[in-house]
Amino acid sequence: MIILLADVQLELMLQLERQIEILKLLHSGRAVTISGLSSRFRVSQNTIRRDLKSLSARGIVKLTHGGALPIDKLQMGLPLSEREVYQIEEKRAIGMKAAEIIEDGEAIALDAGTTTEQIALAVAEKKNLTVITNGLNIAQTLSEAAGVTVVLIGGILNDITKCLAGFHAEQYQSVPCEKGLYLRRRRIIGQYYKY
Repeated sequence: MIILLADVQLELMLQLERQIEILKLLHSGRAVTISGLSSRFRVSQNTIRRDLKSLSARGIVKLTHGGALPIDKLQMGLPLSEREVYQIEEKRAIGMKAAEIIEDGEAIALDAGTTTEQIALAVAEKKNLTVITNGLNIAQTLSEAAGVTVVLIGGILNDITKCLAGFHAEQYQSVPCEKGLYLRRRRIIGQYYKY
C-alpha cells in the first residue's frame, strides 16, 4: 500500500512538472501541439490531452484543435516584478476592499499573485491573523507583520509565477479557514469554509 501511495505521489509530481513545462513553452511564444508535447515528454498523446484538459479546467489555457494557447499571456508571461506594477491602483483598491471583510483572529487563504499581494499588504496590521499561502511574494510581504502567522505551503517552485504548486500545495485549498480569497481576472471570489 505504501508503494502504491508513493507511485501516485510520484505520478502527480511528474504531471505537475510536465504541466509547468507546458506553460513555460506557451508563455515563451511557442505553439504547442499534442503530438509535439507527446514527443517532447515521451508520454502518450492521451496523457498530454489530460494535462491540457486539466490546465484548461483551471482557466490557464484555451484548448485548440490539436493543441492549446495561453489564456492570459500578458499576466502570466511577465516576470512577477513587472506584473506588480501593472494596474497597480486597481490592485490596491481590491486589496483594501478585501481587507474590509477580513477580521482579526481569522484564518485566511491567499493564492499566489500580485493582486493578492496587495491584499496581504492591506491585512498586515490585523491581529492574530493566520494566512495560508502558496505564494512566495505573499509570505515575504507578511514575514515581518507582528500580528500575522504565515503558513507557506510547500511544493514545486514555478519560476514564472513565483508560487509553489503540486500535490502538497494543492492540499492547502482544503485547510479549514474562514475565508479563501482566490482571484480570477482581478475579481475576488470568496470561498468560505466551516470548521
